[in-house]
Amino acid sequence: MGQVNVTINNRQFRMGCADGEEEHLASLAKSFDDRIGEMRSKFGQVGDDRLTIMAAIPFSLGLCCS
Repeated sequence: MGQVNVTINNRQFRMGCADGEEEHLASLAKSFDDRIGEMRSKFGQVGDDRLTIMAAIPFSLGLCCS
């Protein structure tokens, strides 16, 4: 099992993934973190949990429905 250290919303996380999927997981985490940054720029500090949810739902829709 592979592992990747990612940073999302200025917090470090160690995540597990299938062997060979490390680069893909790191890329997804970077894209998600970028989305959180965009939301923060647009709405300001609205709280970490709320900001994460606001970014997660459209991001998820983009992954599943594209």
